Amino acid sequence: MLINIFIDMNIRGLIKEEIYSFNISETQFYLNEVVKKINFLTEEGEKEPDMEWDLTDFKKDIDNSKKWVKTAKDIKQYLKLLFQKLKNSPKNLKNKVIKYVLVSFLGFISIKSLNNVINDVSDEKIEVLDPKSVDLPNIALDSTTNIGKTPKIIKIRSASDSLVDFLKEEEKFRALAYKLGDGMVTIGYGHAEYINKSDIIPYKTKIDTVKAEEYLRQDIKKAEGGLNRILNKWEQDGLKHNITQNQYDAMISMIFNMGRTGFRRSDFIKKVKEGDMDAAHNQMLNTSSQLFKKFPGLKKRRQREAELFGSSEDVS
Repeated sequence: MLINIFIDMNIRGLIKEEIYSFNISETQFYLNEVVKKINFLTEEGEKEPDMEWDLTDFKKDIDNSKKWVKTAKDIKQYLKLLFQKLKNSPKNLKNKVIKYVLVSFLGFISIKSLNNVINDVSDEKIEVLDPKSVDLPNIALDSTTNIGKTPKIIKIRSASDSLVDFLKEEEKFRALAYKLGDGMVTIGYGHAEYINKSDIIPYKTKIDTVKAEEYLRQDIKKAEGGLNRILNKWEQDGLKHNITQNQYDAMISMIFNMGRTGFRRSDFIKKVKEGDMDAAHNQMLNTSSQLFKKFPGLKKRRQREAELFGSSEDVS
């Protein structure tokens, strides 16, 4: 009898230890994904990216990383890992991620206790705010929001799978890295990096189509972030346009081609903001027209993007 109890206790102990290790492993995995995305977002000199879309972009990873957290002890362990992972992240972005996490813990731990936990696991001074006063872009707290519940996030939009094939056709595959004289090195399906910050060496580095598609999907993800930032800001300001999937894909293609800054400043996106999609369609045809003579293929690309933009598809 005693032997059976002893064995049973040990088995339960092993199971508990295995589950605990699994949870920590899962947490590390998802937090590593968060850090990867932060690093990805802060490329090209964006030291303090806008949280309007950044938090949305990896909100799922943050939530998955803390699914197992149920007690004050769990919170302490989790926050210790979180602070370690975010140690070298941009301060503004790091603080907003931490505040987002802390708000979700207020359902089963008091602000005072949470402050004590933070003081135990971090050397940094982090202020815990009352949930009703949290003002994070992309987080909509309303009168029905309960303490302890993760705040609602604005709808996440993403490009369709067909856009990958569309961009492959537009960009064409280049196995050998090359440069166009703009300070960038380009390879694969139009993937470009700053020469002085890249491991890709012009006219030396070669990749296959598998690696090229990996780069392409990363670039699409970054373009999605830029477009979501714009659309989410409009929604926060009370502008709600029914953007179709094809319109979204066409705009991602434009960002991929002309960059996020150029896209944000274009007359085209101003027409979209006004809700005049016919005018936006016509404006798209002339976007970057000053380069049509130097790059004849660009005019045809805008025509194909405009055709995609004007075709009907379900609302994203």
